[in-house]
Amino acid sequence: EEDGNTLVITISSEDREFPHYYQDDSSSAILINMCRVNYGKELNPIFVSFKHTGSTLCSGDYYSFFRCPVEFRAGQNQIILPLDVVNKRLTSSNLQLAQINDQVMISYLARHDKDDIIQQVKVAILDQ
Repeated sequence: EEDGNTLVITISSEDREFPHYYQDDSSSAILINMCRVNYGKELNPIFVSFKHTGSTLCSGDYYSFFRCPVEFRAGQNQIILPLDVVNKRLTSSNLQLAQINDQVMISYLARHDKDDIIQQVKVAILDQ
């Protein structure tokens, strides 16, 4: 969700039967790594937080990977990115692929949420 000049990404594990801290850690790390592949290695979050207690032995590793302040024992697992970075048009971007991806996602959401009239209308428009 957007919050002022930042994008706040919350990583939730409540839907897992046995959530483990390493699942949240790996989800956060994979997300940042994928963003760095697309944006560039210079991408750094503003802040990262984890619900688990962390360890003084490895807290430096977290900071080294995320390259920003990292909080443990937080209320939520979150990654906070600068909105200007998130909204930057990448030189490697492909408008046609982005439109195809949007169509696929809208169709997927419409098939799985039959009560969402807005998504149903978007699918109908895209199908024309």
